[in-house]
Amino acid sequence: MESNDAEFDDYARWTAEAVRALGPHHAIPAGCRGSGSPAVLAWLAEALGLRAGQRFLDVGAGVGGAAAWLSEHYSLRTGCLEPMPGAVEACRSLFGLPAAVATAHQLPVRNGAVPTLWALGVLSTTSHHPVLLAELHRVLEPGGGLGLLVYAASPAGGEVSSVDTDLPAADALPGMLEDASFDLIEVVEASELMDAPRSWTDRLAAVEGWIAERHDHEAAWRTAESGESRLTALLRSGVVRPFLVHARAR
Repeated sequence: MESNDAEFDDYARWTAEAVRALGPHHAIPAGCRGSGSPAVLAWLAEALGLRAGQRFLDVGAGVGGAAAWLSEHYSLRTGCLEPMPGAVEACRSLFGLPAAVATAHQLPVRNGAVPTLWALGVLSTTSHHPVLLAELHRVLEPGGGLGLLVYAASPAGGEVSSVDTDLPAADALPGMLEDASFDLIEVVEASELMDAPRSWTDRLAAVEGWIAERHDHEAAWRTAESGESRLTALLRSGVVRPFLVHARAR
């Protein structure tokens, strides 16, 4: 699913503005827009066996909500990499996390330097799946843990249109990981984990409402909203389904 990067960069900046206006309690739900719920994050954290003080890398971190959730619950030494400068700025200002501008296809990390990482929704934004998985494997130490949230086309859900060709096929995930030298530990269909508690969704809705009130006349807002609405519709129809993956680098 292609989107204009500059427009989503704008949305990241607006998110930071909204949180500053509404209060810091809104930061993590707003920062996790599109990257899962508390249940999704908890499943991945438990699968990866995270421990306090451990070094951790969030690839494609967005504005840093998921990384901040991890730091809050596990006291990790978390670093964030994200291609959009506006999102990196928001990550630093909202959460004080170390963050740098970088594409997932070329990470500024030395070989085997990371014990554990995750990439939430990132595999669904590129058609270069082997390149991305190879790069994640490169920076992980041998035996290092990989967590993924993947929006994947479901063979039972119906046809996916030509605008969604970046989406991996659900039944191709095990082979893709094998080809990238990962041992697949577990992959689960995660639709039932995607719903967040009301306290979470209310805070997210407040941020989205604040942004819409000020920016719904702008092309950037319309593009971001269109992409979010389309993904929601695909998930509801079953054409696309969310999967959680736990794997280890060989």
